[in-house]
Amino acid sequence: GLRVGLRGPLRKLVLQSVIPLLLRLQDPSRDAAESSEWTLARCDQALRWGLLEDTVTVAHYDSPEALSRICHCLVQRYPSHTPSFLSQTQGYLRSPQTPLRWGAAVLLGFLIHHTSPDRVHQDLLDSLLQDLGQLQSDPEPAVAAAAHASAQQVALLARAQAWPRRPGLFNLPLPLLRPGLWHRSPPPRPPPVYPNSPFQPRSVIGRWGCLG
Repeated sequence: GLRVGLRGPLRKLVLQSVIPLLLRLQDPSRDAAESSEWTLARCDQALRWGLLEDTVTVAHYDSPEALSRICHCLVQRYPSHTPSFLSQTQGYLRSPQTPLRWGAAVLLGFLIHHTSPDRVHQDLLDSLLQDLGQLQSDPEPAVAAAAHASAQQVALLARAQAWPRRPGLFNLPLPLLRPGLWHRSPPPRPPPVYPNSPFQPRSVIGRWGCLG
C-alpha cells in the first residue's frame, strides 16, 4: 500500500526477498508461483524498476531475454547486494524440486553475466563452480545443460578478473609493455545460452491483476 519508494529496513527486506521470489516463479505449486508473481509486481511498483512486463513474461513464458533484463537491473542498481544475490541463488541449486534447480542454474548464469569483475570474491566464484560442476551430473538433462552454461559464465568472469595479468607480465621492463595495456578493458563476455525450459509455470495471466 506504499505510495512512495521503499527506504531503509523495508527496502533491504525487499532486496533480500527478490531472489526467492524470482525462483518461486518456477515452483511446481500454482499458488506459490502466482503469489510470487503478484508480489514481484508490487515490488516493481514500489521500487520503480520498470520490469513489470519482463516479470510477467518470465512467469509465463520462461523468456531468457526478459530474465536477462531483470538480472541486469538488479546488479546495476544494487551492486553491493550482488554477492548476496549470487549466494541466495546458489542455495537453490540443491533444491529437491527439479524446476527450482533449473531456475537457479539459469538465474545464476544471467546474474554472473551482468556482474562486474570487481564485485565478486574468488572464494565465491570457486564455490559456485564447485556446485555447478556437481549439478552437471543432475539426472534431469535440462538442469545439467543449464549448469554447464552457467559454469562457463563463472569461468569467464574469473578470467575477466585476472585481466590483464599474464604469466611474466610483471617481470617485463617498462619500455616493453605495450602502451595502454593497463587501461584496456577485458573482452566482452558472450551471454549464456539455455535450451527452452521443460518446466512451464501453471499460472494464469491476469489472475492477480499484474497486467492491470
